[in-house]
Amino acid sequence: METIAFLEALVRALGRGWSARYGIIAPYGVIGVTLTTDTGGTAEVVPSLIRGVVVTWSPFVFTPGTPHYDVYTDDGVLTRTAVLADAIAWLERWRRSRGAVGQVTARLARVGAGRRRPLRTTEVDELATPLEPLADALRGKRLGEIKRARELATRRDHATAAGELLAIARRTTGDARANALGVLIAIARPEHGPELASYLGDPERSVQRVAIDGVKRTGYAAAVPALAALVLGRDSKPSSAKSRLATAAATAMKVLSGRRGAAALAGYLSSDDPRVREAACVAFTLLTNPGTKQARPLLERLLGDGDPRVVRAARRALATR
Repeated sequence: METIAFLEALVRALGRGWSARYGIIAPYGVIGVTLTTDTGGTAEVVPSLIRGVVVTWSPFVFTPGTPHYDVYTDDGVLTRTAVLADAIAWLERWRRSRGAVGQVTARLARVGAGRRRPLRTTEVDELATPLEPLADALRGKRLGEIKRARELATRRDHATAAGELLAIARRTTGDARANALGVLIAIARPEHGPELASYLGDPERSVQRVAIDGVKRTGYAAAVPALAALVLGRDSKPSSAKSRLATAAATAMKVLSGRRGAAALAGYLSSDDPRVREAACVAFTLLTNPGTKQARPLLERLLGDGDPRVVRAARRALATR
Protein backbone atom coordinates (compact mmCIF):
# COMPACT_ATOMS: atom_id res chain seq x y z
CA MET A 1 0.00 0.00 0.00
CA GLU A 2 1.17 3.54 -0.75
CA THR A 3 0.98 6.29 1.85
CA ILE A 4 -0.90 8.67 -0.47
CA ALA A 5 -3.65 6.12 -1.14
CA PHE A 6 -3.85 5.41 2.60
CA LEU A 7 -4.28 9.10 3.43
CA GLU A 8 -6.65 9.76 0.53
CA ALA A 9 -9.03 7.13 1.89
CA LEU A 10 -9.35 9.23 5.03
CA VAL A 11 -9.69 12.54 3.22
CA ARG A 12 -12.37 11.20 0.85
CA ALA A 13 -14.38 9.74 3.72
CA LEU A 14 -14.36 12.97 5.74
CA GLY A 15 -16.41 14.87 3.18
CA ARG A 16 -17.68 18.38 3.89
CA GLY A 17 -16.41 20.51 6.72
CA TRP A 18 -12.73 19.76 6.09
CA SER A 19 -9.95 20.99 3.84
CA ALA A 20 -6.73 19.03 3.32
CA ARG A 21 -3.16 19.94 2.41
CA TYR A 22 -0.55 17.27 1.73
CA GLY A 23 3.12 17.77 2.57
CA ILE A 24 6.12 16.60 4.59
CA ILE A 25 5.26 16.66 8.28
CA ALA A 26 8.05 17.67 10.68
CA PRO A 27 9.72 16.14 12.61
CA TYR A 28 8.81 12.77 11.04
CA GLY A 29 10.11 13.56 7.58
CA VAL A 30 7.29 11.66 5.85
CA ILE A 31 4.37 12.84 3.79
CA GLY A 32 1.19 13.48 5.73
CA VAL A 33 -1.90 15.61 5.53
CA THR A 34 -2.89 18.73 7.46
CA LEU A 35 -6.64 18.92 8.02
CA THR A 36 -8.38 22.21 8.70
CA THR A 37 -11.98 22.27 9.93
CA ASP A 38 -14.68 24.74 9.04
CA THR A 39 -15.35 25.29 12.75
CA GLY A 40 -11.78 26.07 13.81
CA GLY A 41 -8.74 23.95 14.56
CA THR A 42 -6.21 21.89 12.61
CA ALA A 43 -5.02 18.32 12.82
CA GLU A 44 -1.96 16.65 11.27
CA VAL A 45 -2.35 13.05 10.14
CA VAL A 46 0.86 11.06 9.80
CA PRO A 47 0.77 7.44 8.65
CA SER A 48 2.69 5.12 10.96
CA LEU A 49 3.58 1.44 10.76
CA ILE A 50 3.20 -0.78 13.81
CA ARG A 51 4.88 -4.15 14.09
CA GLY A 52 4.47 -5.63 17.52
CA VAL A 53 5.57 -2.93 19.95
CA VAL A 54 7.65 -1.07 17.36
CA VAL A 55 6.27 2.09 15.75
CA THR A 56 7.99 3.52 12.67
CA TRP A 57 7.28 6.31 10.22
CA SER A 58 8.38 5.42 6.69
CA PRO A 59 6.90 4.83 3.22
CA PHE A 60 4.66 1.76 3.25
CA VAL A 61 5.89 -0.01 0.14
CA PHE A 62 7.87 -3.16 1.05
CA THR A 63 7.95 -2.12 4.71
CA PRO A 64 6.54 -4.59 7.26
CA GLY A 65 3.92 -3.47 9.74
CA THR A 66 0.26 -2.47 10.00
CA PRO A 67 -0.57 1.04 8.69
CA HIS A 68 -2.14 3.33 11.31
CA TYR A 69 -3.43 6.88 11.27
CA ASP A 70 -1.57 9.05 13.81
CA VAL A 71 -3.79 12.09 14.36
CA TYR A 72 -2.16 15.06 16.13
CA THR A 73 -4.53 17.93 16.94
CA ASP A 74 -3.46 21.49 17.61
CA ASP A 75 -4.51 21.11 21.24
CA GLY A 76 -1.83 18.47 21.80
CA VAL A 77 -3.89 15.27 21.61
CA LEU A 78 -2.59 12.16 19.81
CA THR A 79 -4.94 9.46 18.57
CA ARG A 80 -3.72 6.36 16.74
CA THR A 81 -5.88 3.80 14.97
CA ALA A 82 -5.68 1.39 12.05
CA VAL A 83 -9.45 1.54 11.46
CA LEU A 84 -10.66 4.18 9.02
CA ALA A 85 -14.13 4.40 10.58
CA ASP A 86 -12.66 5.02 14.03
CA ALA A 87 -10.37 7.77 12.70
CA ILE A 88 -13.32 9.45 10.98
CA ALA A 89 -15.51 9.18 14.06
CA TRP A 90 -12.81 10.63 16.33
CA LEU A 91 -12.07 13.51 13.95
CA GLU A 92 -15.74 14.36 13.64
CA ARG A 93 -16.19 14.37 17.42
CA TRP A 94 -13.13 16.62 17.77
CA ARG A 95 -14.32 18.94 15.01
CA ARG A 96 -17.71 19.36 16.60
CA SER A 97 -16.34 19.89 20.10
CA ARG A 98 -13.73 22.40 18.88
CA GLY A 99 -16.30 24.20 16.82
CA ALA A 100 -19.00 24.41 19.46
CA VAL A 101 -17.83 27.75 20.90
CA GLY A 102 -17.31 29.16 17.41
CA GLN A 103 -20.81 28.10 16.37
CA VAL A 104 -22.37 29.69 19.45
CA THR A 105 -20.38 32.90 18.91
CA ALA A 106 -21.45 33.08 15.28
CA ARG A 107 -25.05 32.51 16.26
CA LEU A 108 -24.86 35.23 18.89
CA ALA A 109 -23.39 37.61 16.32
CA ARG A 110 -26.28 36.88 13.97
CA VAL A 111 -28.81 37.41 16.72
CA GLY A 112 -27.13 40.63 17.86
CA ALA A 113 -28.67 43.18 20.17
CA GLY A 114 -31.96 44.99 20.13
CA ARG A 115 -35.24 43.34 19.31
CA ARG A 116 -33.76 39.98 18.21
CA ARG A 117 -34.24 37.28 20.77
CA PRO A 118 -31.23 35.81 22.62
CA LEU A 119 -30.22 32.18 22.42
CA ARG A 120 -31.97 29.86 24.83
CA THR A 121 -29.82 27.63 27.02
CA THR A 122 -31.14 24.55 25.23
CA GLU A 123 -30.01 26.00 21.89
CA VAL A 124 -26.47 26.54 23.20
CA ASP A 125 -26.43 23.00 24.58
CA GLU A 126 -27.58 21.61 21.26
CA LEU A 127 -24.85 23.45 19.36
CA ALA A 128 -22.19 22.34 21.82
CA THR A 129 -23.14 18.64 21.94
CA PRO A 130 -21.32 16.49 19.35
CA LEU A 131 -23.29 13.75 17.63
CA GLU A 132 -22.69 10.18 18.72
CA PRO A 133 -20.43 8.30 16.25
CA LEU A 134 -22.33 5.88 14.04
CA ALA A 135 -19.95 3.09 15.03
CA ASP A 136 -21.00 3.55 18.66
CA ALA A 137 -24.69 3.68 17.77
CA LEU A 138 -24.43 0.36 15.89
CA ARG A 139 -22.05 -1.51 18.16
CA GLY A 140 -23.59 -4.65 19.67
CA LYS A 141 -27.01 -4.11 18.11
CA ARG A 142 -29.17 -7.00 16.97
CA LEU A 143 -30.32 -7.27 13.38
CA GLY A 144 -32.68 -4.41 12.53
CA GLU A 145 -31.94 -2.30 15.62
CA ILE A 146 -30.85 0.70 13.59
CA LYS A 147 -33.38 3.41 14.43
CA ARG A 148 -30.95 5.50 16.48
CA ALA A 149 -28.12 5.14 13.95
CA ARG A 150 -30.46 6.02 11.10
CA GLU A 151 -31.54 9.20 12.87
CA LEU A 152 -27.91 10.17 13.47
CA ALA A 153 -26.98 9.51 9.84
CA THR A 154 -29.71 11.81 8.55
CA ARG A 155 -28.59 14.62 10.91
CA ARG A 156 -24.92 14.69 9.96
CA ASP A 157 -23.04 15.58 6.80
CA HIS A 158 -24.09 13.11 4.08
CA ALA A 159 -20.62 12.29 2.75
CA THR A 160 -19.21 11.82 6.25
CA ALA A 161 -22.05 9.54 7.33
CA ALA A 162 -21.83 7.46 4.15
CA GLY A 163 -18.06 7.12 4.57
CA GLU A 164 -18.43 5.93 8.16
CA LEU A 165 -21.12 3.39 7.25
CA LEU A 166 -19.19 1.99 4.30
CA ALA A 167 -16.10 1.62 6.46
CA ILE A 168 -18.12 -0.23 9.12
CA ALA A 169 -19.65 -2.54 6.50
CA ARG A 170 -16.24 -3.37 5.02
CA ARG A 171 -14.70 -4.39 8.33
CA THR A 172 -17.66 -6.29 9.82
CA THR A 173 -19.69 -9.35 8.85
CA GLY A 174 -23.13 -10.82 9.38
CA ASP A 175 -25.82 -8.81 11.15
CA ALA A 176 -23.39 -5.98 12.00
CA ARG A 177 -22.70 -5.50 8.29
CA ALA A 178 -26.41 -5.76 7.48
CA ASN A 179 -27.20 -3.06 10.04
CA ALA A 180 -24.55 -0.69 8.66
CA LEU A 181 -25.85 -1.16 5.13
CA GLY A 182 -29.42 -0.76 6.36
CA VAL A 183 -28.56 2.67 7.74
CA LEU A 184 -26.69 3.57 4.55
CA ILE A 185 -29.79 2.83 2.48
CA ALA A 186 -31.66 5.54 4.37
CA ILE A 187 -29.24 8.16 3.00
CA ALA A 188 -27.97 6.32 -0.09
CA ARG A 189 -27.50 8.02 -3.43
CA PRO A 190 -27.10 6.44 -6.89
CA GLU A 191 -23.30 6.42 -6.55
CA HIS A 192 -23.61 3.91 -3.71
CA GLY A 193 -25.27 1.36 -5.99
CA PRO A 194 -22.08 -0.49 -7.03
CA GLU A 195 -20.92 -1.01 -3.44
CA LEU A 196 -24.35 -2.16 -2.30
CA ALA A 197 -24.48 -4.58 -5.24
CA SER A 198 -21.15 -6.08 -4.17
CA TYR A 199 -22.90 -7.50 -1.09
CA LEU A 200 -25.47 -9.44 -3.11
CA GLY A 201 -23.01 -12.32 -3.04
CA ASP A 202 -22.40 -12.09 0.71
CA PRO A 203 -22.51 -15.45 2.55
CA GLU A 204 -25.09 -14.09 5.02
CA ARG A 205 -28.72 -13.80 3.89
CA SER A 206 -29.32 -10.88 6.23
CA VAL A 207 -26.72 -8.91 4.25
CA GLN A 208 -28.07 -10.10 0.91
CA ARG A 209 -31.60 -8.97 1.81
CA VAL A 210 -30.37 -5.49 2.69
CA ALA A 211 -28.25 -5.36 -0.47
CA ILE A 212 -31.31 -6.22 -2.57
CA ASP A 213 -33.20 -3.34 -0.99
CA GLY A 214 -30.18 -1.10 -1.55
CA VAL A 215 -29.77 -1.67 -5.29
CA LYS A 216 -33.53 -1.33 -5.70
CA ARG A 217 -33.63 2.02 -3.91
CA THR A 218 -30.58 3.40 -5.70
CA GLY A 219 -31.85 2.22 -9.09
CA TYR A 220 -28.63 0.35 -9.85
CA ALA A 221 -29.69 -1.61 -12.94
CA ALA A 222 -26.22 -3.12 -13.42
CA ALA A 223 -27.04 -5.39 -10.47
CA VAL A 224 -29.57 -7.37 -12.53
CA PRO A 225 -27.19 -10.29 -13.32
CA ALA A 226 -26.37 -10.67 -9.61
CA LEU A 227 -30.08 -10.50 -8.76
CA ALA A 228 -30.74 -13.13 -11.41
CA ALA A 229 -28.27 -15.45 -9.68
CA LEU A 230 -30.25 -15.07 -6.44
CA VAL A 231 -33.50 -15.79 -8.26
CA LEU A 232 -32.00 -18.97 -9.66
CA GLY A 233 -30.84 -19.98 -6.19
CA ARG A 234 -34.40 -20.73 -5.03
CA ASP A 235 -35.38 -24.20 -3.93
CA SER A 236 -38.54 -26.27 -4.17
CA LYS A 237 -40.02 -24.93 -0.92
CA PRO A 238 -41.83 -21.62 -1.49
CA SER A 239 -41.52 -20.62 2.17
CA SER A 240 -37.82 -21.43 2.55
CA ALA A 241 -35.23 -18.73 3.17
CA LYS A 242 -33.73 -19.26 -0.29
CA SER A 243 -37.09 -18.93 -2.01
CA ARG A 244 -37.99 -15.79 -0.04
CA LEU A 245 -34.65 -14.27 -1.02
CA ALA A 246 -35.28 -15.25 -4.65
CA THR A 247 -38.69 -13.58 -4.56
CA ALA A 248 -37.18 -10.38 -3.17
CA ALA A 249 -34.54 -10.44 -5.92
CA ALA A 250 -37.21 -11.00 -8.59
CA THR A 251 -39.15 -8.02 -7.24
CA ALA A 252 -36.01 -5.90 -7.43
CA MET A 253 -35.52 -6.96 -11.05
CA LYS A 254 -39.04 -5.73 -11.82
CA VAL A 255 -38.39 -2.39 -10.16
CA LEU A 256 -35.05 -1.89 -11.89
CA SER A 257 -36.60 -2.51 -15.30
CA GLY A 258 -38.30 0.87 -15.03
CA ARG A 259 -41.51 -0.60 -16.44
CA ARG A 260 -44.83 -1.68 -15.01
CA GLY A 261 -47.04 -4.71 -15.38
CA ALA A 262 -46.04 -7.58 -17.64
CA ALA A 263 -43.43 -5.45 -19.41
CA ALA A 264 -41.38 -5.23 -16.19
CA LEU A 265 -40.24 -8.85 -16.54
CA ALA A 266 -40.88 -9.38 -20.24
CA GLY A 267 -37.99 -7.13 -21.20
CA TYR A 268 -35.53 -9.53 -19.58
CA LEU A 269 -36.76 -12.44 -21.71
CA SER A 270 -34.76 -11.07 -24.64
CA SER A 271 -31.58 -10.39 -22.64
CA ASP A 272 -28.23 -11.43 -24.12
CA ASP A 273 -27.43 -13.13 -20.81
CA PRO A 274 -29.01 -16.61 -20.69
CA ARG A 275 -29.06 -16.56 -16.88
CA VAL A 276 -31.06 -13.34 -16.92
CA ARG A 277 -33.51 -14.88 -19.42
CA GLU A 278 -33.81 -17.94 -17.20
CA ALA A 279 -34.28 -15.85 -14.06
CA ALA A 280 -37.02 -13.81 -15.77
CA CYS A 281 -38.86 -17.06 -16.56
CA VAL A 282 -38.48 -18.20 -12.96
CA ALA A 283 -39.71 -14.82 -11.72
CA PHE A 284 -43.02 -15.43 -13.50
CA THR A 285 -43.47 -18.49 -11.28
CA LEU A 286 -42.40 -16.75 -8.06
CA LEU A 287 -44.40 -13.52 -8.16
CA THR A 288 -48.12 -13.04 -7.86
CA ASN A 289 -49.82 -11.71 -11.00
CA PRO A 290 -46.59 -10.96 -12.90
CA GLY A 291 -48.34 -10.85 -16.30
CA THR A 292 -47.58 -14.33 -17.62
CA LYS A 293 -50.55 -14.23 -19.98
CA GLN A 294 -49.38 -11.05 -21.68
CA ALA A 295 -45.82 -12.39 -21.91
CA ARG A 296 -46.92 -15.77 -23.25
CA PRO A 297 -45.74 -15.15 -26.84
CA LEU A 298 -42.25 -14.27 -25.58
CA LEU A 299 -42.14 -17.30 -23.28
CA GLU A 300 -43.23 -19.55 -26.13
CA ARG A 301 -40.44 -18.15 -28.26
CA LEU A 302 -37.96 -19.21 -25.57
CA LEU A 303 -39.02 -22.84 -26.02
CA GLY A 304 -36.61 -22.78 -28.93
CA ASP A 305 -33.81 -21.05 -26.97
CA GLY A 306 -30.31 -22.39 -27.43
CA ASP A 307 -29.81 -22.76 -23.68
CA PRO A 308 -31.60 -25.85 -22.29
CA ARG A 309 -31.97 -24.26 -18.85
CA VAL A 310 -33.85 -21.34 -20.37
CA VAL A 311 -36.10 -23.75 -22.26
CA ARG A 312 -36.97 -25.66 -19.07
CA ALA A 313 -37.65 -22.43 -17.16
CA ALA A 314 -39.86 -21.10 -19.96
CA ARG A 315 -41.83 -24.35 -20.05
CA ARG A 316 -42.44 -24.21 -16.28
CA ALA A 317 -43.51 -20.55 -16.50
CA LEU A 318 -46.03 -21.37 -19.20
CA ALA A 319 -47.39 -24.23 -17.13
CA THR A 320 -48.02 -22.07 -14.07
CA ARG A 321 -50.75 -19.92 -15.65
